[in-house]
Amino acid sequence: MPYLYGQRAVMILPIVLLIAAAASADIKGGPSLFRNRTMVWLGEVSFAFYLLHYITMCSLRWALGEEMYSLPVTLALLAGVGVVTLLMSWGLFAWVKNPLVRRFGRSRPAKTG
Repeated sequence: MPYLYGQRAVMILPIVLLIAAAASADIKGGPSLFRNRTMVWLGEVSFAFYLLHYITMCSLRWALGEEMYSLPVTLALLAGVGVVTLLMSWGLFAWVKNPLVRRFGRSRPAKTG
């Protein structure tokens, strides 16, 4: 088996068990790490984060040039990019996505039967 497939095969079982445990807790209404306010908010802004993270990283790289940095400086820059991207994602979610959904979204009829 190729090396990279071997790495993924080792992680399949733990991930499947984690998903099953989270789904089971969700169905039963029990406590779940994924149902607290912070995780729900992160889930809501995650698509905007996905859309913006590469743009933010490329913009920082363009602004800084081709210079190399030490590990602590690089980690600080990455943390800063993460925070900036998260704040921009929140803004995109709150001021673009939500208003557009309220304006153009339709309620789905309740399923019967």
